[in-house]
Amino acid sequence: MKRLVFLLLCVLSCLPLLAEVNPALPPSFDPSRHMLIREVKPGMKGYGLSVFSGKKIERFDVEVISILRHFNPRQDVILIRATGCNLEHTGAIAGMSGSPIYLQDDAGRSRMIGAFAYGWPLMKDPLAGVQPIEYMLSIPLYQNVKPQGATVAGALPVGSWSVLDSMTQTRIRLQNQIAPDAKHLSLQLRPLGTPLSASGIASTQLQQLGSLFDPFGMVPLQAGGSAASNAPPSPIEPGSVLAVPLLTGDVDLTAVGTCTEVINGNVYGFGHPFTGEGPVSLPMCGGEINGVIANLMTSFKLGAATAAQGALVADHASGVAGRLGMSPPTAPIKFHVRYSDKSLDQTYSFNAAIHPRFTPLLASVAMFSSLSGSRELPQHNTINYRLAVDFLDGHSIQLANTLCDVEPNMLFFEIASALSAATDNPFQRVLLKGITGDIEVREGSTEAQILHATAPRLVYKPGETVRFFVNVRPFRAVEIAQPLDFALPSDLADGSYELTVSDVSRFILEEHMASPYRFTAGNIDQVFTALNELTRYRSDIYYLRLSQTETGVALGRNALLKIPASQRQMLLATCRSDITPFSVSLVRQVPSKWVLGGSAQLTITVSRDPRQMRKATGAGGVNAMPPKMSMPITMPMPSLP
Repeated sequence: MKRLVFLLLCVLSCLPLLAEVNPALPPSFDPSRHMLIREVKPGMKGYGLSVFSGKKIERFDVEVISILRHFNPRQDVILIRATGCNLEHTGAIAGMSGSPIYLQDDAGRSRMIGAFAYGWPLMKDPLAGVQPIEYMLSIPLYQNVKPQGATVAGALPVGSWSVLDSMTQTRIRLQNQIAPDAKHLSLQLRPLGTPLSASGIASTQLQQLGSLFDPFGMVPLQAGGSAASNAPPSPIEPGSVLAVPLLTGDVDLTAVGTCTEVINGNVYGFGHPFTGEGPVSLPMCGGEINGVIANLMTSFKLGAATAAQGALVADHASGVAGRLGMSPPTAPIKFHVRYSDKSLDQTYSFNAAIHPRFTPLLASVAMFSSLSGSRELPQHNTINYRLAVDFLDGHSIQLANTLCDVEPNMLFFEIASALSAATDNPFQRVLLKGITGDIEVREGSTEAQILHATAPRLVYKPGETVRFFVNVRPFRAVEIAQPLDFALPSDLADGSYELTVSDVSRFILEEHMASPYRFTAGNIDQVFTALNELTRYRSDIYYLRLSQTETGVALGRNALLKIPASQRQMLLATCRSDITPFSVSLVRQVPSKWVLGGSAQLTITVSRDPRQMRKATGAGGVNAMPPKMSMPITMPMPSLP
């Protein structure tokens, strides 16, 4: 009996200790070093650590104001006031994200409560929000994160996915980001912005491109270049710089934050999401701070990366986590740029982080920076480029085109949309391996506008060749007439047809409307088939189209032309997403010396009736012959894939 009473007393005496054990806490949580949010009370004081200049970690004072319960779903945030290190003047600083905060407990010990992570714009007082360390240490450290070959999470194979629609949506999104609408100033407590220190790119270009990184919470800033090439690695420890070099080489783009904690080679930082992607594979390194810029809207740090020291492997709502050691591979990008007048011949080299959302933007930034790295582009210019784009799973695409009066958004539309379609698809995440390219710049614009079309007669027999003229107006030049011809099939049925001459934009739109199956995919191989189909269309081509002559139905990307009408209707009645009707047009491509815009149409009649032919020719033609002509250009009519 006495033994039973003794055991009962022992259990009762241990209950307070057992109450302190929280099975939800991560194994790396150390009660002697870390503090639980339930221990925090208003009025508690302590300090924080961060770098404000160079690599020196400095201490600033903090006091707890209150606890914001359920600020995030099922998570609290600690509101503090910070003083010292000029914070009374700057307020919360973008780049301090992750700065560890320590509070003094009742026993007089300083224990880490979390990371400096949130702030208000236009603050008069140095108030900030702290992300509790117990949430940050719960970030999973994913094993063997590889950028290639991963199936997109939650995606199921579908019967038909439009590559063209994906590229169009990317273009629209980038256009909205480059020219954003006026936004209402948010006065909410929000994650601090992440400074994106940029070097090797002109400030005017950076201003144009900066809005592309807004969705990631990054603020592009003109800064010094990376110190990685001439400085040893900087220690990564609580309070030190934690940098993510996204693009290195002739242009540096480095995201700058602060390290919160390091446990057994595992690194935690930022205190808020970087991109919120979950598993990631991004290079991670230390760095140094060039200075702090106090700004009325939001103050920020200017920083630079040192040598890579590991990899970020997790990106969650409560922060980022990585491992010290080997850095993940990057994608090499190389552009050879030359001017036709031989005034410049230069090769630019870069290494881009491999990431499904960043890499398309980084590749486009690299290309535009190469074009304007040594000298500004002429106000009016013509650019010919040819790029070979290789992906980690063995696929590749070729990008070649001619553009006039190039601006950043044009390059983003041309390149980022194609790269995004390769990675943002429902079948497989396929990421970039590398890009090589040649770019030629000519001064002066070779743009020309298609105005109208004329023909000496508008009635033809099957098998004849339609010879007509399209009037174009080159940039800063007089209107001229370009002779073109279009061979009619010998078995073409009698009737009226519309013959269209157009630029590439209208041609692709009409192709999509007539035969949408050509730009759809049911697996990853078909994604690249459609991509290569789309990217071979150029801006310096006349696209001739004879109005739709035959209809069919497509099963996925397989066209079924010669089927009875009853079977066609039965297939369409199934309402399957991979069964689509289409119509066939006769198409011819004719090279041009201009980058074309606009379109023109002729309505012709095809007739085997000799009386109608005599009537058409007896009148001496329908339209007068244009007075000014250039030599005709001919090429064989290609067959549709």
